[in-house]
Amino acid sequence: MKKIFCNKAKKVMLSINIIVAIVLIAADQIIKNIIASNVCHNTQSIKVINDFFYIVHWHNTGGAWGIMSDYTWVLSLVTIIASIAVMYLLLCSKSKLLCTSFMLVFSGAIGNIIDRIRLGYGIDYLHFNNIFGYDFPAFNLADVCVVAGCVGLILSMIFINREKLFEEDTVASKFFIDKDDDTDKVKKEDKPE
Repeated sequence: MKKIFCNKAKKVMLSINIIVAIVLIAADQIIKNIIASNVCHNTQSIKVINDFFYIVHWHNTGGAWGIMSDYTWVLSLVTIIASIAVMYLLLCSKSKLLCTSFMLVFSGAIGNIIDRIRLGYGIDYLHFNNIFGYDFPAFNLADVCVVAGCVGLILSMIFINREKLFEEDTVASKFFIDKDDDTDKVKKEDKPE
């Protein structure tokens, strides 16, 4: 793990991502507190764009789209474990896109876990209505961070060479990089016994 922090550029990239994560988590919590203090729960909606976008104050005891409602403790436990794994992957990542994507997922997960632990539910406040005829569930900044981070992770996995994703000799690199590809098999077959 020491090798990960030897590179000055890596230290700068990690420092910037940690600062951005702190800012995003703080912004998420500040916005949620403003909403909780100024918008009536479940009864008031502030029209931003008529018949399309509203500011609301809804409580969500589940995950995305309210899945696993009333299982906040399970979601909290899974989120804590996932956050630890994501932080490790963030530290091991070589790619700027991958590092930023993990930072976004981590920020969103922490923003939502703070709510679940502190309040027993998440506060959702962004509500888009009538998107292609669909009444989209309300969400928050933390949810936006998770989704944007996941999009970045998908793009990283598709467009970045697997050897450039993670630092060498880490669990992440061993998991994501296939060491027994065809070139290794050819090298082994060419060696005399």
